[in-house]
Amino acid sequence: MPVLPLDVFWEKLAESRLLSADQISDVRAAYLAAMKDSNSQENQTALAAQWLVRQRVVTLWQAKELTKGNASNFFMGDYRLLDKREMSPGGVVYQGRHEPTKQAVSLVPIDDSSSQRVEVWTEVVRQVERAAETTSPVLSRTWALESIGGNRFIVCEELLSQVSVAEASQTRRWPVVEAVKAILLVCRGVAEIHRLGGVHGMISTSVLVGASTETPSQKGPRLLQYPLTGDPLGVFAADPLRSPQVVARFAEKICFVPPERLISGKPGTPTGDVYGMGCLLHTLLVGRPVIWKGSPSATCAFIREEGRRGSSLWAAIEGCPAEIQKLLDYMTATDPRRRYCDAVEAVDAIAACLQYSAISPELPPQRTFQPSLLAVAAGGGVEAKASGRRKAGKPNQVFRMLAVPSIIAGVLLAVVTTFSMWRTFSRFEVGSEKESQGSVEKERAVPPSSEASAGINQVGKGNAFVLDSDDSLPWMPPTEPSHLVFRYLPSGSQLILSARPADFMKSKDGQLVLKAGGEQLKEMILLLESLVQCSLSDIETLQVSWQADENGLPLFAIWAHRHGVGTQESGNNEVSSVAVPVEDSGGWLRWYPRGENGRDVVVAMPQLMDALMATTNEESELPRSMRPLGPVLDGSRQLTLLGSPHFLVHDGRVLLPPATMPLLDPIEDVLGADCPAAAVSIHLDDRTYFELDAVSPAVGSARGLDRQLDGGLRQVSEKTEAVISGRDLDMYGRRLVMRLPEVLRIGQRYLRVGIEGRDLVVANTYLPEMAAHNIVLAASLLLDQIQANPVSGQMEEEKSVDLQQSAVIKLQQPVTLVFDSDSLETAIEMLSETVGITIEIVGKDLESEGITKNQSFGLSERERSAEEVLRIILRKSESKPGQLIYVFRKDGDDEKIVITTNTNARQRGEEIPEVFRTVPAQ
Repeated sequence: MPVLPLDVFWEKLAESRLLSADQISDVRAAYLAAMKDSNSQENQTALAAQWLVRQRVVTLWQAKELTKGNASNFFMGDYRLLDKREMSPGGVVYQGRHEPTKQAVSLVPIDDSSSQRVEVWTEVVRQVERAAETTSPVLSRTWALESIGGNRFIVCEELLSQVSVAEASQTRRWPVVEAVKAILLVCRGVAEIHRLGGVHGMISTSVLVGASTETPSQKGPRLLQYPLTGDPLGVFAADPLRSPQVVARFAEKICFVPPERLISGKPGTPTGDVYGMGCLLHTLLVGRPVIWKGSPSATCAFIREEGRRGSSLWAAIEGCPAEIQKLLDYMTATDPRRRYCDAVEAVDAIAACLQYSAISPELPPQRTFQPSLLAVAAGGGVEAKASGRRKAGKPNQVFRMLAVPSIIAGVLLAVVTTFSMWRTFSRFEVGSEKESQGSVEKERAVPPSSEASAGINQVGKGNAFVLDSDDSLPWMPPTEPSHLVFRYLPSGSQLILSARPADFMKSKDGQLVLKAGGEQLKEMILLLESLVQCSLSDIETLQVSWQADENGLPLFAIWAHRHGVGTQESGNNEVSSVAVPVEDSGGWLRWYPRGENGRDVVVAMPQLMDALMATTNEESELPRSMRPLGPVLDGSRQLTLLGSPHFLVHDGRVLLPPATMPLLDPIEDVLGADCPAAAVSIHLDDRTYFELDAVSPAVGSARGLDRQLDGGLRQVSEKTEAVISGRDLDMYGRRLVMRLPEVLRIGQRYLRVGIEGRDLVVANTYLPEMAAHNIVLAASLLLDQIQANPVSGQMEEEKSVDLQQSAVIKLQQPVTLVFDSDSLETAIEMLSETVGITIEIVGKDLESEGITKNQSFGLSERERSAEEVLRIILRKSESKPGQLIYVFRKDGDDEKIVITTNTNARQRGEEIPEVFRTVPAQ
């Protein structure tokens, strides 16, 4: 590498902004004075850099970067970067300083290309939120996720300057009591992570800092948690650890990985964390990881072999008290069923050894365990607890009928369709993009004029629908707002429906909406009535919540507050403690908190009922991500659906009926992949009221979300009309479908979008009376026809043929692709680089059919066309013939190839290449 001239070095220092111009002049003069009598023939640039480091003008890392000619890597916004370190197994961390406050911080960048994947970014946000919520003093502090100038990074406590146990490399044993006390603190911190629904996953001597094996720190040890553990993107937590290259990156950390993870390849669990802490205690007592075999691969092979045998990995520690040895045996058993199930049990056991009181009562309430989203997306299983009620089972009939789609598709399809149809249907446009003469001007917060409303008939009537001028932004709601109350709500709920069925059914439009839901909704209502033992018209308040269990399958809980029941309730203040099985439900439980004559009834899956019965009738608290919605939620609305868009689009999609699948991606597009929570609500009276409330993402602003929603929602009627005009509609319902754009145009004309508070965006609109059931019927008919005949029109076919031309030519070039074992994702990347065309994998499509991008296979294809090699790769990755295909899509001015499934491509109406048309969709 050429030596940087000294003059250029000083120029780079000036460009770096590390010093002001005056400071650089003074520093340079001082350096020249110091070197005046030196006749050294050494590299003058290196001498200058060393002098600056000795004078503490720059840090060693800054000096090295400057000598390389790098002058633009020293700031992230207000943060000055002082040092850079690689983390094991992956990621980098900068030691920095917040210039306005001079506070020392650690900055972990997350700008890797893989962070663009939805599951990776969502996992990052979820991990940051969980880490920020912890309060244990032993855990490192994680403060915020920030985005400045295109750089995305996590801000956390600066602890990496402290020496870890691994770096100390001491061989003397810790005193038994000091070691156990240190592990008690560590276990208490990890127990809090477990209670919040997560895992640490990277416990080892490398993440235990601030302690010496000779003289334990007076301040006590500190345990590094996310993101300082060496896996900021979560990719190593989801990796099956089959690749020698990946295992090698763990170095001595591999000694602390539980045997079941190395054997099965499944991601870490709370039980695995217990094993890691047991190994950490053993290492402190012995002075070194005794199972280290000189290399990560050899150590990994040893642990796997002993784990399969069920043998202990080490002999008893000489001189160790029997009680501590027994504790170690429980924590480090190679069979996870013999260990403590999580750190909560383990910390109480350690406290008992020290004759301390139990620590578990101090911990936060238990939340549902959240598996790694990367592992779920890749098809990696998560080991579930096998105790009694928590045993996972197949979804029964009740599970399916009370799934998210039954309610969303049947009752709330009107809302979802209205706010997301334009993106859905843009995929199927075959007609002209010419704007309709009736389309609305893109104005904001301007009361519509009577001229603009002229000629638009009210749905079902002949009168024009005109709203009185109202300068409020957004519109004032149709009723006097009231507080929306949640009761008997399971912690960790990810989607919540709050409804007032009795009031909803008083509306003629509400009754027609229920009829428009068809047989599926009718069956769901009958089932619901049998569960709560009450007619729908007698339910004053209905609350249904969903969340994912350890295997990613939804759990349900229902609370109904009934009319006409409870004449004896005022005299019965005793809470019932008996939940009875619901007949023919597959194990569901029913509980009357105030007895069968009380107004409340709770029905839930067994995994949730114990926690619900421990609650009182007092108001339940919303999950943390949904709490910002609290000020705008209105208890007077007849229907409100709130929760995590990510849950609905990902974990919830396996339950949705095929006709509603095209709505999922548009929901994510409209709200954004990073939107933590949103709510939609409806109220029907002499007008139809819709409202959408969304929380701005952690990285972003309410202004950006405001612009995004306003721009998208104002194109609903235009996009819908383009789809309808390019279709040969079925005779049944044609007139109703043709009127849909006009109905949507009314709502679009009166749409108002505004910012509420710091991070909330509210969009609301009014429609004529009877609009809701018309939208439900028309949208249902149109979606059914799109599903039945996704591709129509010669223009669409010719467009697809033109799109494929250049990509097809590139796929004909001969390629050679040889590897012993690599994943589908890696194979596609290699082929993409070889042929010079973008090839992408739609992970959600593959996940919906149980295919993982991380499955490994070998390939040895020489001098064959890229198209043949691509089809061979797909055949090796699919579970049944014809399951995986590729399609062509536009990518700016170029084309790209997209890997998807036959079924999903046909549902979206994409042009199927000729080579796959003879293979039926499975």
